[in-house]
Amino acid sequence: MPVIVVMDDDAGTLMLVTQVLKKDGYDVLAAENGVKELALICEHKPTWSSVMCKCQK
Repeated sequence: MPVIVVMDDDAGTLMLVTQVLKKDGYDVLAAENGVKELALICEHKPTWSSVMCKCQK
């Protein structure tokens, strides 16, 4: 199953999205900020296939 990296600074949203994706059978790496997200991507780069992030102006 693909690994999905999810990042959101809102803890509730991060938890909800992570739980939904895990329930659907995905392996999920969750980060609460961009620095941690990039660290996860670099650490797991051979295995991840999707990145979900929220960008605001």
